[in-house]
Amino acid sequence: MSTMTRKDRITGSLQGLGASWWSVGLFATVLAFANGFLVTSMQWTVGAIERLSPPFEQWMFNSVTMIPVYAIAIIGSLYLARRLAGQGGRVRRLWTAVGTIIIAGVVVGMAHMALSSVYDYWLQIRHIDLSEHLRHPLYRVDGTTPVLVGSSSCDATCEAIGATRQAHVRGFLLITKLFLVVDSILVLWTLALRGGVVWVPRRSQHVGPDVSATDTVSAPVGTPAMVG
Repeated sequence: MSTMTRKDRITGSLQGLGASWWSVGLFATVLAFANGFLVTSMQWTVGAIERLSPPFEQWMFNSVTMIPVYAIAIIGSLYLARRLAGQGGRVRRLWTAVGTIIIAGVVVGMAHMALSSVYDYWLQIRHIDLSEHLRHPLYRVDGTTPVLVGSSSCDATCEAIGATRQAHVRGFLLITKLFLVVDSILVLWTLALRGGVVWVPRRSQHVGPDVSATDTVSAPVGTPAMVG
């Protein structure tokens, strides 16, 4: 009967992944701060006014709180990379991992952006619904001619809500493209910074940090021990 706890199984599974945890942590941190900057920029551009705080403080909060989420997503992407690469060579395993890490960063960034935009939109339409001036006939000047805002099917309140929704959709699509470009560049830059290390060689996973691979080779039988 197995006595392994869930924590033991999770720990063993992570150790068996064969990933460099320094690389995972660095990828997660870089992506969290880069994507957090884009999310913060989007909030300041089309977000609800009551959510705005000093931009640096808001960026730091968005980024630091998302680091664990990015780390989990990257670990999942590396499991997927191992399955996709199979028994392929070192180069194939490396670039499969890079591709899945980029996708993981973009997906998490999009999810973060979507949740933020939905919350901002909800706050903004509440303000629009409470805006009394939108319930009266409004006119805009087209050249020299006053033109009534809205119609019988969509009044000024309806048009304001629609314009707010369109602004969030356009912003989301733009930021998604930036996620793809920025994350691709930063993942490759981080990979270069780590010297191309994503996976740990198998023999390194079983050798202690203070013991080299050559130290694990026993001397032939009959060879006198050297005492120094």
